[in-house]
Amino acid sequence: MKKIAISLCIIGSLVGFSYSFLRWIGIGLASVEPFSFYEQLHATLPLIVSGIGIVLVVIFQRSFKLMMLFITLSFLNAIYLLIEQFTLNTSDNVNSSSQTDILFDKILEFSPTVYLFSICICFFILLFQNKKTSQLT
Repeated sequence: MKKIAISLCIIGSLVGFSYSFLRWIGIGLASVEPFSFYEQLHATLPLIVSGIGIVLVVIFQRSFKLMMLFITLSFLNAIYLLIEQFTLNTSDNVNSSSQTDILFDKILEFSPTVYLFSICICFFILLFQNKKTSQLT
């Protein structure tokens, strides 16, 4: 069960990383003026957090507390990306004409949600499994 939870966490983090990467590219291409420090932080921090989350969950699989710490950081990153996605959806009035544009937009729209759900499921599976094993001992 732990391997399933970790693989689910890695898959969710990869979805979050790919979404953050595409977001980072989009922010960079959309900007005409040079970035301020806040804009650079806004663009790159979710990318860095999701990348670090993938690597450190793989490295610290045996340490429950450290793994849960990094999963919690990924959870906060997913919430941040989801809130940002909702604010972009309410202010975005771009109409896509081709089917591939619509499909790509829908994938990008649901990526933070998939990231959040996979991290939450992983978190609760690992927490439940740890509680169960600690009660047995």
